[in-house]
This record gives sequence, C-alpha cells and structure tokens, in this order.
Amino acid sequence: MKKFISNKFIVCMLCALVSGGSVFAGNWDGRSVARTERHAQKQVFRTGRMTAAICSPVDASAVAAQAAEDETVVLSENFDKFTAGSEEAPDMTNIVDSQGVIMQDYIQTYGWSGVNVFQAGGCCYLSDGKMALLATPVLDLSKNDGNFTVKVSFRAQSGSTNFYIAWGGVSGAIGRRYAVIDTRWGVVEVPCTGGLSQTMIQFYGDAPVFIDDVEITQLDVEEEPSIAAPVPTEATDITETGFTANWNEVVGATSYLLDVFYFENNEQQYFLQDEEVTGISCPVTGLDASRLYFYTVQATDGTLVSEESSMVVVKEPSESVGTPVALAATEVTDDGFRANWTEVENAVYYQLATLSYYTVPASGEYVMEDEDFSGSTEGTPDNPVYNSLNCFLDEYTHYPNWEGVTTLMVDGMVALKNYYSIMGQYSMLYTPVYSVSGNTASGKIKVSVTAQKDADCSSATEFGVILVNNATGETAGDWQRRTFNNSTETFEFEFPACSSYYLVMTFGDENNSDYGLSGVVYIDDVKVTQELSAGSVVTRLYDDVAVYGGTSCYVATPDKRDGERFSYYVVAATNGAEETVVSSASNEVWVGGQGSVESVDVAGEVSVYGGAGNLVVVAAECCHAYVYDPAGRLVADFNVTEGENVFALEKGLYVVKVAGMVQKVAVR
Repeated sequence: MKKFISNKFIVCMLCALVSGGSVFAGNWDGRSVARTERHAQKQVFRTGRMTAAICSPVDASAVAAQAAEDETVVLSENFDKFTAGSEEAPDMTNIVDSQGVIMQDYIQTYGWSGVNVFQAGGCCYLSDGKMALLATPVLDLSKNDGNFTVKVSFRAQSGSTNFYIAWGGVSGAIGRRYAVIDTRWGVVEVPCTGGLSQTMIQFYGDAPVFIDDVEITQLDVEEEPSIAAPVPTEATDITETGFTANWNEVVGATSYLLDVFYFENNEQQYFLQDEEVTGISCPVTGLDASRLYFYTVQATDGTLVSEESSMVVVKEPSESVGTPVALAATEVTDDGFRANWTEVENAVYYQLATLSYYTVPASGEYVMEDEDFSGSTEGTPDNPVYNSLNCFLDEYTHYPNWEGVTTLMVDGMVALKNYYSIMGQYSMLYTPVYSVSGNTASGKIKVSVTAQKDADCSSATEFGVILVNNATGETAGDWQRRTFNNSTETFEFEFPACSSYYLVMTFGDENNSDYGLSGVVYIDDVKVTQELSAGSVVTRLYDDVAVYGGTSCYVATPDKRDGERFSYYVVAATNGAEETVVSSASNEVWVGGQGSVESVDVAGEVSVYGGAGNLVVVAAECCHAYVYDPAGRLVADFNVTEGENVFALEKGLYVVKVAGMVQKVAVR
C-alpha cells in the first residue's frame, strides 16, 4: 500500500540529502555497478514514479521577478514566534516533539518539522552542518504542472557555506538548489519543478545557518478542473466478517466512492462498488470469512471524480509468510500453460516467475537480447516521464528484469540523467541476467547500443558499458568507454566469455559533472550477442507477474521456439507491521510434465538439485562445484566425483556453478 508521507519519512529523506551535501567530483572507477541480487529474478515490489528531478545551483544575488497578482501564497512563515534567544546567542531549548514536528506554539502553520532546530530572536537557527535541517509541512504543489517558487532569507553563522533548498515526495527526493552564502543576510527566489500533491521542502547548510521569511508561491493558471485521489490508510476494527475502511480527507471533496473487493483468478470481484460515503471512514459488514478483501476509494465533488487510490489489504499485519510449493503445470500447449502451487498461510499475493531455457540449434553468434524499448510510448525530450530513483522497466521492455537508476522515459527510448552525481549516484541502465550452460564455443560477448546525447552534453561526453559476473559480482575489467563524435552514435563493445552475467550502461561528462548540470543521454536499440555452440542452453527470466486470490495463473507463451522449455517458481508476500514480508522461493518445476527442474539434466553432462538439507550433484565425470549465496559470495566448494554426490548445506537459495553451467538451487 502506498503510504501517506510521514514525519519518520521526512527525517529519513532529509538526512539522506544532508549526507550528500558536499561536492562529489565523480569518476568512472568510483561507479558501483554490482546489485545485491540479480539471479534472473527481481524484487517483488516496484517503486512509483517522480514527475521531475533536477539538482543545480542558484545565484544567491538573483531574485526572479514574478507578478504578485498572478500568484497564490501556498505557505508563509516569518518565525515571529521564535522569540527566545538571539542571533548572537540562540536559545538551545528543544522545540520539537518525539516525531520531529515543531510544537504548534512556535509556528504559524502546524506541520513544520526539523532536526537540531532552535530559536534565535525571530528567526530559525540550524545548529550544525551535518544533521540540522528544517522541513515545511506537506504541501499540495501539483498545480501549474508542478511549478512553484521558494523565497527564503538566510545567512551563515560564520564564514561562508553552501545553503540548500531541496524538495521531495513519497517516492524520494525530487530536486535541489544551493547558494553560496556568508554572514550577511541574503534572499533568494528559486523557481522549482516537479511539485506533487504531497511535497515537502527542506532547508539546510554545510555549516550552522539562520533562516527567516519562507514563502512558497504558485502562479494562478487556468487548468482543467480536477480533484485529488484520496490517500488510504490501514483498515481498522477487522473481524472475520467486517472492518472499517479509512482514508485521508481530500480538499474540495463532498463525498467518497468506496470499492471493496476480493480476487478470483486474478480478477477483482466486487462486494461494494462506488459506495458513496460522506466521511473519511466507512464500516463494512457481511463479508465472507473465507475470503481476503481489499479496498480502494475515490473522491468526488458531485461533478468531478478523482483517480482511484492505491489498494489496501484488509488483514492484520503478519510477522511471517509460508513458502509455497510449486506444482506441475496444467493446460500445457505451445501457446501457454497454467502454473500451479500450494496455498500458504498469511499470503496476500504470490509472485510468479517464469524462466526460459532455450537450446541453441546451431553454432555461431546467438542473439541474447534485442531491445528497442517500444513499450515506452509517452514522454518527449521537453517533457519526459521521470521514473523513481530505482525501478524495474518491465512495462517498457519485451522481457522483464531491466532495471534503471535515475532514468527517464521518452517515446521509444530510455534516458539517463546524472542528477544525483553529487552524491556518487550515477544514472545507470541494467540489462536482465543471461545464463549459459553446456557451451564449448568461445563465449565472446558483443554489445551494440544506439545512444543520443542532448544539447546540454558537452563534446567530452562519454558512454560506457561494463559486464558483471552475476555469480560472483565481479566486473570483467574496467568500463569500456566511447566518446560521442556526433549527437547520435551506434557504439560497439566486446567482452570475454561469461556463463552468467548482466551489462550496465552509464555516461559521464567531465565538463558538466556537478550538481546535476549534466545533459541527457537517450538509449534506443540494445543488441547483445554471444558466440555459442550448438546444444548450449540459454536461460533468462521470461515473465514475472503478481497473482492475487488464487494458487494458479495462466502464462501465455505465443512466441515459443523449437528447443525452448519453460519452468517456474513462486514467492509469497504478506503485509508486515513496517514493510512487506516475502517468503523464500519455492521449488522450480518444468512445464510439460517432466517434474522438477532439479531432476533434469540441463547441460547434458551434469544435473544439480536441492534436497532436505543437502545439495545433490550428478556428474558424468569428475569436476568441481562452487556454491554462491544470492549476494554472489562464495559459501562452499566441493570436489565432484563421477555419479551422484551429496553435500550438506543449510536451508536457503543458492547459485551453483559446476562443469561450465550455472544453476539456481533451493535447499529445503
């Protein structure tokens, strides 16, 4: 469930921003590329989107002129109630509660929060340059396409320092500006973008600073009338046959439309639909005790109806969730199959992952990936769609498990922008994981990428690709870098053989590296080929879907090729007290009645499967087995003799490398 922005979130996000306050020059060698776990699968949850993200400096002496009659003051605070102390001797008495919220007696509008915030005779004093910060109440700044202006007065306590203005929402930080200040009072008026219906603005410095006269304004513009969607909160008064649905009030709403439903075959079945409620809660009775229910809510003013809220599960939080057992597939044809598994206690939904095992029919260059991002149909260079800081890009790609860090979407392309390079966080694009077993060819890997730089990129802009061994987390040498000689280039890269890997793409511009001033690089056609021998088996994630209200799901395979086989495994998830609780992965089973994956000889020379407290390796000849945990750490290695070998291992999920093949194994 999407949560309303909380004071705990405010402090955490602000502290993260403060930690990145110093200038980070950045370099290619310092770019971390290894992910914690990328074994042809993904985390269960996906993150939301931001509407904008920019970090850049402002001139403290420049004041943007805007006509007052065209503006609405969203928030104004002059700190006149900060009467104790003085600028020479600030009063160090605590004025915030245990949640970090400034006590109501000290501010004009309740909801201001902060860390190490004190009174200084009519202005605010931030007492250090590491943890001290001041945050506005949560504001609706979504009007005027999210454009707003921040005006604030400030000065340093001594010397000179950087003074920061940052803003963000429930998805994380959105943007930041900074000014270099000294001990003289100055004022800055900063135009900002990316305002959301729940936006918070923060102020802090690299050293102690004084703050006064904060004003947040937005231009009055003609807009299509709309009403915001409610933010739902947890269900209360839960019984076997009823509960109370709750949500936050929406400005302008005269009533709310409540939907209560359960899932059957992953489709919503309504108990209540568009039930009109005048308050911000509603008791619901008469439910079937054997079903798990959910609810959403919309706001209306009698004419307009908002978007639907996020979905809330009607269930008390659980500390654990059982591990499902994958069962044999049914309804198996070349066009698809039905995956099946056992029901487990406390599960809210299941995540079904389907893997493809393709036997290469002829030796030569095999196309591992040919992605054109045709699923990206919105956004333009002038108005891109900003993804959240870290997210999967499944809705835009032919196959799942592409991952992006500070990426943007533009019609038919994915774009990179280094707007957090100051914090050492570079924009990166990660391919899915590719695994190969039974290969006797060279295994050489070639990569072709079409990239385009925008006008803000300098002539020094370089595009880089690196290969990461998925089993060990080690990179294959250094970044391979190419310089743009034209605005659009098709770059070629070549890497040594690897049996399980993914590729990472990024860019750098030494002339524009600080405070998010770099331009944007757009990525289009990405093609990955590998030199493979006939009979090699290529494995990748084929499909990944959340399943509600059942223990089966039909998976369509309309593009199934000769020599391609499918398997699947399942993960259960439930609502925890603080965050989602996820089970271990189930066993993995073949589609087509062959039984479990672990019992089948994938590579033709060796088979690997997990048992109860042990790992079993059946080999045609002597070899060596290496066992890695999901983070890529080597946890064991064994000498394997001809025939069946049984090795003791603790319960868990492992990646086993043996006789040139890499396979995921679950030990129960």
